[in-house]
Amino acid sequence: MAFAATGRDESTRLLRAAMERAARENTPNGDMTRVAGFEAAEGMLAFGAGDYARAAEKLLAVRDVASRFGGSHAQRDVLTLTLIEAARRSGQRSLATSIVNERLVQKPASPWGRRIAERIAGGARASTLVAA
Repeated sequence: MAFAATGRDESTRLLRAAMERAARENTPNGDMTRVAGFEAAEGMLAFGAGDYARAAEKLLAVRDVASRFGGSHAQRDVLTLTLIEAARRSGQRSLATSIVNERLVQKPASPWGRRIAERIAGGARASTLVAA
């Protein structure tokens, strides 16, 4: 994600090569790379390049297996937040709305979640986005 945001193409190339080596190994890291790492990295790179439809596609594919990464809930949540924004920017409003609604069910008092929902809805009240 950092490489995509800062245009560090050589670092990105080296990271991809390392991921390819890891994916060939029969290790937990190799498994994680094959199952989720490649898609997550490609999704972040696509987002950084402004290819939001591809970013949404790649991040959606790994969203449900992101727990294999380890790390904190907040670190894994970055994938979901990026997916929501990629879907919004690529015109996939129903996908963005669906995912932000899931967040609001899990965290109903979250002002941030409501602001995201309102931005997707174009200023409509977020409470109208979540089914009662």
